[in-house]
Amino acid sequence: MVSDVRIGIVGIGRLGMKHAENLAFRVRGARLHAACALEPDRVQSVCRHWGVPRGYTRFEELLSDKELDALFVASSSAEHCRQACAALDAESAIQGAIRFAPSSGGQSLDMSVHDIDLARWMLGAEATTIFADTRSFRQDELVRLPARRSA
Repeated sequence: MVSDVRIGIVGIGRLGMKHAENLAFRVRGARLHAACALEPDRVQSVCRHWGVPRGYTRFEELLSDKELDALFVASSSAEHCRQACAALDAESAIQGAIRFAPSSGGQSLDMSVHDIDLARWMLGAEATTIFADTRSFRQDELVRLPARRSA
């Protein structure tokens, strides 16, 4: 008999909480074994209300948990790559790291995946072609953009 995969999650903010809830209650074969966030009250609440055995406020402590099989990275986009790579490089029992969003695409790429998912759900179909036109500005460039006036 195969046992459940014991998963730790780092990042239990607004979206991370939904992923944590899914891991805890909706993903067959998964068991949310540990939660990690900077806010101690949030960690304690998740552990207490959802029966999660371990809670951490330091990512390094989560990585050293010898009972974890996998790590779900749901922290801020700026931390994704570092934390996923650290999990895979760590001399621990962690066998895989699940990254929540791309690490180098910036806010537009990280968030547009949700628009695509919504369109797939609403249309009941898979996309065959996707087109995007995006621009990136530094904050000081935004200040100099000319204001557009409506007619």
